[in-house]
Amino acid sequence: MFVFIIPIKSRKVSNNWQKTCQLFERTLKSVCSQKSTNFSVLVVCHEKPEVSFSSDKVQYFQVEFPPPDKKGGSDRDWYFKREIDKNRKLLMGLCHAKHLSPNYVMPVDADDCISDEIVGYSEKNPGSNGWFLSQGYVYNQVTNRLVRKYRKFNLMCGTSHIINYDLIDLPDNPEYNRGYGYYRDHVIFLKHDHIRRIMQEKGKPLAPMPFPGAVYITENSENIYFSSDRPIYGNKIENFLGNRLVTPKIQEKFSLNLPEKLEVLVGSC
Repeated sequence: MFVFIIPIKSRKVSNNWQKTCQLFERTLKSVCSQKSTNFSVLVVCHEKPEVSFSSDKVQYFQVEFPPPDKKGGSDRDWYFKREIDKNRKLLMGLCHAKHLSPNYVMPVDADDCISDEIVGYSEKNPGSNGWFLSQGYVYNQVTNRLVRKYRKFNLMCGTSHIINYDLIDLPDNPEYNRGYGYYRDHVIFLKHDHIRRIMQEKGKPLAPMPFPGAVYITENSENIYFSSDRPIYGNKIENFLGNRLVTPKIQEKFSLNLPEKLEVLVGSC
Protein backbone atom coordinates (compact mmCIF):
# COMPACT_ATOMS: atom_id res chain seq x y z
CA MET A 1 0.00 0.00 0.00
CA PHE A 2 1.25 3.46 -0.96
CA VAL A 3 -0.04 6.39 1.11
CA PHE A 4 -0.12 10.03 0.04
CA ILE A 5 -0.50 12.67 2.76
CA ILE A 6 -1.88 16.10 1.86
CA PRO A 7 -1.91 18.78 4.59
CA ILE A 8 -4.15 21.78 3.87
CA LYS A 9 -4.07 25.23 5.41
CA SER A 10 -7.06 26.52 7.34
CA ARG A 11 -9.68 28.74 5.78
CA LYS A 12 -8.75 31.29 8.46
CA VAL A 13 -5.23 31.73 7.04
CA SER A 14 -6.02 31.29 3.36
CA ASN A 15 -5.76 34.34 1.12
CA ASN A 16 -8.67 33.03 -0.92
CA TRP A 17 -10.48 29.93 0.35
CA GLN A 18 -12.27 29.29 -2.94
CA LYS A 19 -8.96 29.30 -4.77
CA THR A 20 -7.36 27.10 -2.10
CA CYS A 21 -10.13 24.56 -2.65
CA GLN A 22 -9.80 24.74 -6.43
CA LEU A 23 -6.05 24.17 -6.28
CA PHE A 24 -6.51 21.30 -3.84
CA GLU A 25 -9.13 19.67 -6.05
CA ARG A 26 -6.73 19.71 -8.99
CA THR A 27 -4.04 18.18 -6.76
CA LEU A 28 -6.43 15.51 -5.49
CA LYS A 29 -7.46 14.56 -9.02
CA SER A 30 -3.80 14.33 -9.99
CA VAL A 31 -2.93 12.09 -7.02
CA CYS A 32 -5.93 9.84 -7.69
CA SER A 33 -4.98 9.42 -11.35
CA GLN A 34 -2.30 6.83 -10.56
CA LYS A 35 -2.11 3.95 -13.05
CA SER A 36 -1.85 1.55 -10.11
CA THR A 37 -4.80 1.51 -7.73
CA ASN A 38 -2.87 0.28 -4.68
CA PHE A 39 -2.86 3.56 -2.77
CA SER A 40 -4.73 5.70 -0.26
CA VAL A 41 -4.84 9.45 0.26
CA LEU A 42 -4.96 11.04 3.71
CA VAL A 43 -6.03 14.68 3.73
CA VAL A 44 -5.35 16.50 7.01
CA CYS A 45 -7.19 19.78 7.48
CA HIS A 46 -9.02 22.13 9.81
CA GLU A 47 -12.05 22.68 7.58
CA LYS A 48 -12.93 20.09 4.97
CA PRO A 49 -12.26 21.60 1.52
CA GLU A 50 -15.26 22.41 -0.64
CA VAL A 51 -14.72 20.21 -3.70
CA SER A 52 -16.95 18.19 -6.00
CA PHE A 53 -14.40 15.44 -6.70
CA SER A 54 -14.66 12.36 -4.50
CA SER A 55 -12.99 8.96 -4.37
CA ASP A 56 -13.08 5.97 -2.06
CA LYS A 57 -9.27 6.28 -1.99
CA VAL A 58 -9.50 9.52 0.02
CA GLN A 59 -9.89 9.94 3.79
CA TYR A 60 -10.25 13.31 5.53
CA PHE A 61 -8.97 13.98 9.04
CA GLN A 62 -10.03 17.25 10.65
CA VAL A 63 -7.66 18.46 13.35
CA GLU A 64 -8.72 20.03 16.63
CA PHE A 65 -5.66 22.17 17.33
CA PRO A 66 -6.06 25.87 16.42
CA PRO A 67 -4.77 27.29 13.11
CA PRO A 68 -1.77 29.62 13.20
CA ASP A 69 -2.42 33.19 14.31
CA LYS A 70 -0.84 35.96 12.26
CA LYS A 71 -1.26 38.59 14.97
CA GLY A 72 2.00 39.97 16.29
CA GLY A 73 5.52 39.03 15.27
CA SER A 74 7.50 39.44 12.08
CA ASP A 75 7.09 37.90 8.64
CA ARG A 76 9.64 35.32 9.72
CA ASP A 77 7.50 34.43 12.75
CA TRP A 78 4.48 34.01 10.51
CA TYR A 79 6.47 31.73 8.20
CA PHE A 80 7.43 29.46 11.10
CA LYS A 81 3.89 29.41 12.47
CA ARG A 82 2.64 28.12 9.11
CA GLU A 83 5.53 25.67 8.94
CA ILE A 84 4.60 24.29 12.36
CA ASP A 85 0.94 23.98 11.34
CA LYS A 86 1.85 22.07 8.18
CA ASN A 87 4.10 19.66 10.05
CA ARG A 88 1.60 19.05 12.83
CA LYS A 89 -0.72 17.87 10.09
CA LEU A 90 1.99 15.80 8.45
CA LEU A 91 2.72 14.12 11.77
CA MET A 92 -0.96 13.33 12.25
CA GLY A 93 -1.13 11.91 8.72
CA LEU A 94 1.97 9.78 9.27
CA CYS A 95 0.54 8.38 12.49
CA HIS A 96 -2.84 7.61 10.92
CA ALA A 97 -1.08 5.94 7.99
CA LYS A 98 0.09 3.19 10.35
CA HIS A 99 -3.40 1.69 10.29
CA LEU A 100 -3.08 1.17 6.53
CA SER A 101 0.20 -0.79 6.82
CA PRO A 102 1.86 1.26 4.09
CA ASN A 103 5.01 0.30 2.23
CA TYR A 104 5.74 3.90 1.25
CA VAL A 105 4.50 7.37 2.11
CA MET A 106 4.74 10.61 0.16
CA PRO A 107 3.65 14.08 1.31
CA VAL A 108 2.06 16.18 -1.42
CA ASP A 109 1.60 19.93 -1.18
CA ALA A 110 -2.04 20.89 -1.67
CA ASP A 111 -1.41 22.82 -4.88
CA ASP A 112 1.07 20.54 -6.73
CA CYS A 113 0.50 17.77 -9.29
CA ILE A 114 2.27 14.43 -9.56
CA SER A 115 3.11 11.84 -12.20
CA ASP A 116 0.66 8.99 -12.70
CA GLU A 117 3.56 6.49 -12.57
CA ILE A 118 4.71 6.96 -8.96
CA VAL A 119 2.79 4.16 -7.25
CA GLY A 120 3.44 1.75 -10.11
CA TYR A 121 7.17 2.42 -9.99
CA SER A 122 7.30 1.75 -6.24
CA GLU A 123 5.53 -1.58 -6.79
CA LYS A 124 8.17 -2.61 -9.32
CA ASN A 125 10.90 -1.84 -6.77
CA PRO A 126 9.73 -3.37 -3.47
CA GLY A 127 12.01 -3.12 -0.45
CA SER A 128 13.69 0.11 -1.55
CA ASN A 129 14.51 2.78 1.03
CA GLY A 130 12.63 5.30 -1.09
CA TRP A 131 13.25 7.93 -3.72
CA PHE A 132 13.79 11.65 -4.20
CA LEU A 133 12.51 13.51 -7.22
CA SER A 134 15.60 14.98 -8.85
CA GLN A 135 13.54 15.78 -11.95
CA GLY A 136 10.29 17.66 -12.29
CA TYR A 137 8.55 20.71 -13.68
CA VAL A 138 7.95 24.18 -12.28
CA TYR A 139 4.74 25.85 -13.39
CA ASN A 140 4.19 29.58 -12.94
CA GLN A 141 0.48 30.36 -12.94
CA VAL A 142 1.06 34.05 -13.71
CA THR A 143 3.31 33.66 -16.75
CA ASN A 144 1.90 30.27 -17.82
CA ARG A 145 5.43 28.90 -18.10
CA LEU A 146 6.37 25.31 -17.44
CA VAL A 147 10.08 24.73 -16.85
CA ARG A 148 11.71 21.30 -16.96
CA LYS A 149 14.16 20.72 -14.13
CA TYR A 150 16.67 17.94 -14.75
CA ARG A 151 18.31 18.00 -11.35
CA LYS A 152 17.86 19.32 -7.80
CA PHE A 153 14.09 19.51 -8.12
CA ASN A 154 13.89 18.03 -4.61
CA LEU A 155 15.65 21.08 -3.20
CA MET A 156 12.91 23.46 -4.29
CA CYS A 157 9.68 21.50 -4.03
CA GLY A 158 8.08 19.87 -0.99
CA THR A 159 6.36 17.27 -3.19
CA SER A 160 9.59 15.44 -3.83
CA HIS A 161 10.26 12.51 -1.47
CA ILE A 162 8.97 8.97 -1.02
CA ILE A 163 10.16 7.01 2.01
CA ASN A 164 9.76 3.43 3.13
CA TYR A 165 7.34 3.71 6.05
CA ASP A 166 9.30 1.28 8.20
CA LEU A 167 12.28 3.65 8.11
CA ILE A 168 10.37 6.60 9.59
CA ASP A 169 10.80 7.17 13.34
CA LEU A 170 7.52 8.33 14.86
CA PRO A 171 6.85 9.22 18.52
CA ASP A 172 4.83 6.72 20.55
CA ASN A 173 2.64 9.53 21.87
CA PRO A 174 2.60 12.32 19.28
CA GLU A 175 1.93 15.84 20.50
CA TYR A 176 0.28 18.54 18.42
CA ASN A 177 0.80 21.59 20.62
CA ARG A 178 4.58 21.79 20.48
CA GLY A 179 7.00 24.21 18.83
CA TYR A 180 9.19 24.03 15.77
CA GLY A 181 11.97 21.99 17.40
CA TYR A 182 9.63 19.10 18.24
CA TYR A 183 8.49 18.69 14.63
CA ARG A 184 12.03 19.11 13.34
CA ASP A 185 12.97 16.07 15.44
CA HIS A 186 9.89 13.96 14.67
CA VAL A 187 8.83 14.80 11.10
CA ILE A 188 11.53 13.88 8.62
CA PHE A 189 9.64 15.69 5.86
CA LEU A 190 9.84 19.07 7.67
CA LYS A 191 12.83 20.26 5.62
CA HIS A 192 12.64 18.71 2.17
CA ASP A 193 16.04 20.09 1.20
CA HIS A 194 17.67 17.99 3.98
CA ILE A 195 15.81 14.68 3.64
CA ARG A 196 18.26 13.10 1.23
CA ARG A 197 21.19 13.91 3.54
CA ILE A 198 19.36 12.65 6.64
CA MET A 199 18.57 9.32 5.03
CA GLN A 200 22.14 9.04 3.78
CA GLU A 201 23.46 9.59 7.32
CA LYS A 202 21.10 6.86 8.58
CA GLY A 203 22.70 4.44 6.11
CA LYS A 204 19.41 4.26 4.19
CA PRO A 205 20.08 6.36 1.07
CA LEU A 206 17.26 7.35 -1.24
CA ALA A 207 17.54 6.72 -4.97
CA PRO A 208 16.66 9.28 -7.65
CA MET A 209 13.34 8.71 -9.36
CA PRO A 210 14.26 8.08 -13.03
CA PHE A 211 11.54 10.33 -14.48
CA PRO A 212 9.98 13.75 -13.75
CA GLY A 213 7.79 13.05 -10.75
CA ALA A 214 5.89 16.25 -9.98
CA VAL A 215 4.87 19.73 -11.07
CA TYR A 216 5.68 22.45 -8.54
CA ILE A 217 2.97 25.10 -8.84
CA THR A 218 4.10 28.67 -8.09
CA GLU A 219 2.69 32.20 -8.07
CA ASN A 220 -0.83 31.10 -7.16
CA SER A 221 -1.10 33.44 -4.12
CA GLU A 222 -1.45 30.42 -1.79
CA ASN A 223 2.19 29.25 -1.62
CA ILE A 224 3.79 29.31 1.82
CA TYR A 225 7.37 29.29 0.63
CA PHE A 226 7.63 30.63 -2.91
CA SER A 227 8.77 34.16 -3.65
CA SER A 228 8.74 35.62 -7.15
CA ASP A 229 12.44 36.46 -7.07
CA ARG A 230 13.47 32.87 -6.36
CA PRO A 231 15.86 31.69 -9.12
CA ILE A 232 14.09 28.58 -10.40
CA TYR A 233 14.10 29.00 -14.14
CA GLY A 234 17.81 28.76 -14.97
CA ASN A 235 19.61 31.29 -17.13
CA LYS A 236 18.00 33.28 -19.94
CA ILE A 237 19.99 31.62 -22.73
CA GLU A 238 18.84 28.14 -21.69
CA ASN A 239 15.27 29.35 -21.43
CA PHE A 240 15.34 31.00 -24.86
CA LEU A 241 16.92 28.04 -26.63
CA GLY A 242 14.71 25.51 -24.89
CA ASN A 243 11.38 27.26 -25.44
CA ARG A 244 8.68 24.96 -26.84
CA LEU A 245 4.98 24.29 -26.42
CA VAL A 246 3.73 21.88 -23.79
CA THR A 247 2.44 18.55 -25.07
CA PRO A 248 -0.92 16.99 -24.24
CA LYS A 249 1.09 14.05 -22.87
CA ILE A 250 2.45 16.21 -20.03
CA GLN A 251 -1.00 17.51 -19.19
CA GLU A 252 -2.39 13.98 -19.13
CA LYS A 253 0.48 12.44 -17.16
CA PHE A 254 0.17 14.99 -14.34
CA SER A 255 -3.57 15.74 -14.62
CA LEU A 256 -2.52 19.35 -14.99
CA ASN A 257 -5.37 21.54 -16.17
CA LEU A 258 -3.75 24.37 -18.12
CA PRO A 259 -4.62 26.97 -20.74
CA GLU A 260 -4.46 25.75 -24.33
CA LYS A 261 -1.22 27.60 -25.01
CA LEU A 262 1.50 27.09 -22.45
CA GLU A 263 5.22 27.52 -22.84
CA VAL A 264 7.56 24.70 -21.80
CA LEU A 265 11.05 25.94 -20.99
CA VAL A 266 13.59 23.14 -20.98
CA GLY A 267 16.89 24.03 -19.33
CA SER A 268 19.87 22.06 -18.11
CA CYS A 269 19.58 23.42 -14.56
